[in-house]
Amino acid sequence: MKSRKVHIIIGICLSTIILLTGCSFNNSSSSSKTTASSNVSESSKAKSIDVKALTTLIQKIQSEKGVSGVNTTGAANVVTVDITLNKDDDSRNAKRLADKYSKQIKEAYISKKININIIQNGKKITTLSVV
Repeated sequence: MKSRKVHIIIGICLSTIILLTGCSFNNSSSSSKTTASSNVSESSKAKSIDVKALTTLIQKIQSEKGVSGVNTTGAANVVTVDITLNKDDDSRNAKRLADKYSKQIKEAYISKKININIIQNGKKITTLSVV
């Protein structure tokens, strides 16, 4: 009986030590990986995005006739620009806007794939991809 209690106590102590050392090693390496990856992503963002040009470009797009809003979202290698048209705007204007601004958007996001979505009444009416 005494032998069984000793084995249980030793098992609990060993399990606790294994769990504590495993967790402590995992935390330190995880934080260093996160720091390294955030440094890389910040430096690559600085090289590939011209913020002033992008802000000016978004203002130009928003001032276009029939445009009610512009939204940009980005992921690792893809940037999506959603241009929302007014409900009563001509749908032919959608293709014209996508073509007109695709090159300028690509200049702002040099190393990324660009997807331009023209949205009207909550539906995509035109999509243009620029690699």
